[in-house]
Amino acid sequence: MRRKLALVLTVIAGLSLAGCSAKPGNETTAEVKTQGETTVGESAEKAQESSEKSGETKGETVKLTWWMEMSTPELNEAYEAAAAAYMEKNPNIEIEFLGIPGNSADAKAKLDMAFATDSAPDIFECAMPEFIARGNVLPLDGYYEKSELYGKVNEEAIRADANLDPKKEHLYYFPAFMDFRNFWIRPDIYAEKGVEIPETWDEFFESVKKVADPDNNLYGTTIRGGSGGAFNVMCMAYAYSGIPHAFDENGKSTMNDPLHVEFVEKYFDLYKKYTSEDDLNKGWTEIAASFTSGSTASIFHNLGSAHMISETFGGDETKFQMMPFLKSVNGEQCHPEVGVMGFGISASTEHPDEAWDFIQFLSSEGTEYWVESRGGIPTEQSAQKADWVMEKDYYQKAISIMNDENTVFFEVPTYLTNYVNIENNIAQPKLQECMAGICTAQEFLDAWADAMTEEKARYDAENGN
Repeated sequence: MRRKLALVLTVIAGLSLAGCSAKPGNETTAEVKTQGETTVGESAEKAQESSEKSGETKGETVKLTWWMEMSTPELNEAYEAAAAAYMEKNPNIEIEFLGIPGNSADAKAKLDMAFATDSAPDIFECAMPEFIARGNVLPLDGYYEKSELYGKVNEEAIRADANLDPKKEHLYYFPAFMDFRNFWIRPDIYAEKGVEIPETWDEFFESVKKVADPDNNLYGTTIRGGSGGAFNVMCMAYAYSGIPHAFDENGKSTMNDPLHVEFVEKYFDLYKKYTSEDDLNKGWTEIAASFTSGSTASIFHNLGSAHMISETFGGDETKFQMMPFLKSVNGEQCHPEVGVMGFGISASTEHPDEAWDFIQFLSSEGTEYWVESRGGIPTEQSAQKADWVMEKDYYQKAISIMNDENTVFFEVPTYLTNYVNIENNIAQPKLQECMAGICTAQEFLDAWADAMTEEKARYDAENGN
């Protein structure tokens, strides 16, 4: 689907009409709730009640708890600097920060427990549709529409976060920065081998073979066979085919389209010939080490690794280069929908107004303290013009592609409630089987597509879509 930014304003206008209370036609009459859960309608009512209570505490010292996922000691320093800057401007606010190490699944598990025990933070980063369905988070569209940020935040990012609502009624997570999927290549290795930087997928496959020298521990690329590998394959497969939709008009997954089978066959054919045998179990840490050590000429990741890679090479861009997705077989530049992180406000908070004000700060002037370390691109217009964004070629290249009306963005179905379970428990094991030769590319993608088709039917039936 081509970017149609005007449509996003329509989406948000629709959210405005939805208001902050449940529609009669969408109320559930016999919902079983575990401790700490509320219905979606109740969370909307809670937003109004909490806001009124929040207003009563103006002038008093307010304590906010803030959790961030996928944290590291370095990132924690950046987050704490942002919190300190906000508290300096707002002396009546005290922010207690917690960084959650590991991946999104680890953060989700911690938040699940917090919601179940009524000990959730006021503000958190872990934008999951399950939290919306369970009524764990407050709708934010009312806050956004009254905010000075309204209309100044990347519309594709707002649309992506709004799409996480199973009912398609509210904006529950607010995007402070956008992710951008891309390759990182070693131009110094390509130059040494006399190989041109590829511009098409066929050129990429050939370049991997030409730069590889396995006898001397140099590989043409690294395939992420470990955790996160299935998502990478999905992104690359759709970029290769140019297919913009995850499902056809009948709700059938396009994951096993013949062009995707063709891509997987070509990509996995590189394994053990031009890539390392231990790619089968490599996660991000191992992939990053391969790239920075010079044992691989290219990896697939996102701009989240830009800061780390740049620091490792001392900013020497002769040793690293961001390569966007190659043109699809139909000649179009095809990218995943904008990947966004989202700040949520727990339905149990007693200070939603203050929580929202902190989110506004983190998403605008406060981005200078933490977004570069995180490796994303700010969603707010003025923050996108900060020096640290303007002076980096890879950020400018990414922004140019995202704003190009000719770029095709394909649907990433992470809005499905059980998407993560399918990726981790079906797609990821099958990916490793396929790499190991236990199953074919067709069998791998058929299993994935069948699970996605079944989940889409369940999701639509449950949410009236």
